[in-house]
Amino acid sequence: LAELRYPVTAVGDVAEQNLRELGHITLRFDGHREAEFPGTVHVAGPVPEGIAAGCVLKFVA
Repeated sequence: LAELRYPVTAVGDVAEQNLRELGHITLRFDGHREAEFPGTVHVAGPVPEGIAAGCVLKFVA
């Protein structure tokens, strides 16, 4: 997210499908090891203080 890196800790069952088909997912900055909801991606790290318009989010394997 921008210049910050967050390790992904859990991915909901339909998160990838939602991103592909609907263009959105929910990011939770809580480090949970199991997804609470099917469309949620959990990451470890602090919640960003602000996300500027035009900020780039990319997932790297």
